[in-house]
Amino acid sequence: MKDIKDKSIPLYSSICCGMGLFVEENIEDYIAVPDRYINSNKEYFANIAKGDSMIGKGINDGDTLIFEKTNVLESGQIGSFCINDGNDCVCKIFRKLNNGMIVLESANQKYDPIIIDVTNECFRVIGKLVCKFSSVK
Repeated sequence: MKDIKDKSIPLYSSICCGMGLFVEENIEDYIAVPDRYINSNKEYFANIAKGDSMIGKGINDGDTLIFEKTNVLESGQIGSFCINDGNDCVCKIFRKLNNGMIVLESANQKYDPIIIDVTNECFRVIGKLVCKFSSVK
C-alpha cells in the first residue's frame, strides 16, 4: 500500500468568485494537500473562495481552491487572475477570443463576463485550478 503524503502549500487571502477582491501578497497560513492531487515538481497556492459566481462549476463560498502556478491557460480552463495592477483577483473560466480579447466567465448567470482588452488593461494569469476542497457548513 502506497503511503499517502501531504505537501504544504501557501494559503493566501480569499479569491473573489464574484466581482473582484483585493489581493495581498502575505501568506496567511500553510495547508496540507495530499500528494495525489498535486505534482511535487510544480508550485501551488491556495485561496478560499468568496462569493457565488462559480457555483455552476461546483465552487461554493468557503471552498478551498488549489491552483498550480502558471501564466498559461487553455480556453475553458478555470483559473486565478489578477486584473487592474493586481488589485483585483478573481477565479473565473478563461476564454481567449480570435480577436485577441480575453473573456473571464462566471459559472452563474447572474454575473456578466469580464472582458479584458490586454492592450489597455493590466491582466495576469496567476494559476490553473487543479482541485477544490468543500467547506464544511
